[in-house]
Amino acid sequence: MFQPPTTIPLGGTPVDLITPDIDGDGDRDIVVLDPGSQTLRLLVNDGSGRFTPADTLPGSGGAISLTWGLLDADPHIDLLVADQATAAVRVHFGIGAGAFDPPMLVQAGGSPSDVRVADFNRDGRRDVVVTTRVLSGAAPGAVRIIDNLGSRVFAPPRSFPVGAAPARMAIQDFDFDTGFNFDVAVTNFQDGTVTVLFGDGAGGLTDPFTIGVGQSPLGIDSARISGTAHPDIAVGNLRSRTISVLEYAGDRTFQVVETAPLSEDPNDVVLGFFNPIPGRDVASALFFDDEVVLLSGVGGGALGVPRPEPTGAGPFRLAVADFNGDFLDDLASVNRQDGSVTVFLNADPQPCVADLFPVNDPDGLLTFFDLARYLDVFSAGGSDADLHPPDSGKGPGDGTLDFFDVAAFIARFNAGCP
Repeated sequence: MFQPPTTIPLGGTPVDLITPDIDGDGDRDIVVLDPGSQTLRLLVNDGSGRFTPADTLPGSGGAISLTWGLLDADPHIDLLVADQATAAVRVHFGIGAGAFDPPMLVQAGGSPSDVRVADFNRDGRRDVVVTTRVLSGAAPGAVRIIDNLGSRVFAPPRSFPVGAAPARMAIQDFDFDTGFNFDVAVTNFQDGTVTVLFGDGAGGLTDPFTIGVGQSPLGIDSARISGTAHPDIAVGNLRSRTISVLEYAGDRTFQVVETAPLSEDPNDVVLGFFNPIPGRDVASALFFDDEVVLLSGVGGGALGVPRPEPTGAGPFRLAVADFNGDFLDDLASVNRQDGSVTVFLNADPQPCVADLFPVNDPDGLLTFFDLARYLDVFSAGGSDADLHPPDSGKGPGDGTLDFFDVAAFIARFNAGCP
């Protein structure tokens, strides 16, 4: 599935990573969050998937989560760090050529555990969303939306309750409601549940649905796994040593369709196409085994037998991106115990992302029907149509369906199923 991995020593105790194009050269770089050294470390990609440590940015000893987005009017990548020490989000606004302004503190309204960006009120500006938790006891936590008012100004956070000790979140349009409104799925670490809140299009979250998974759910990601039209949810349950797959069941509800056992505690989960079998696969970071395991999607939300890939010591978070421009999903792991990053370049041909027809049974041919199917999904506001940019924070797209998404699909179509 992968070429032999490359591990890049950095030192420190890194806890997160993202894969934006920092320097604007078209290649996906890596940014590593290291609260131990209180820095953000930039790794520059040479275009072939080889990375060189570059600049560092000032960080915080309370930093816990990292994402990126385009928050102001310029085209430069901005970095966002959830900082428990200040109960705020540290925003590093990009100014071009891989450089950033000094960080700006945006108050989170509580102790943040995760941070993402999406346009919740449909005003054309990406807002900031955090999960916040009470650090002691089993009190409910919250999702807090911080409206982006433009010109680097943010509104006070608005709070929406979830379960106890919310950990991480995934953002999707799960119910395909009118207007392509963003919804939020959150792992509640303390009470063994996932809560999904549905966007109302005006910047609020409504109709919370909570479902039990395993013990101490932590990592979460979302995309189509089971073959239905709606995005599914994959959750890593730390103390149960399982991965749960949740399928959208209609009427803003979900059902568990798979509980896959693992050999050790899963510290993170991500979704991608890691082998030539149709269907998305799950990658999970096993901290105490010093490995990432890959579980192939085999249909209906079911997962295959875990296959291990070695990492550095203590893999903590994962990220998926195309690092060498071959249209294949590569994988990176940040390893907390030895302060390193491990990069896996995909060596397998994969199902063509432009081969969409027949639905759920692609035929290996690119025809007018594939293009028509994509335009149908695009017109319906489906999240699978959001292809540009290739990655935003932890997943594809920027939350806006526009000409660039159609152009990205046509480019892949014209490439002939690379």
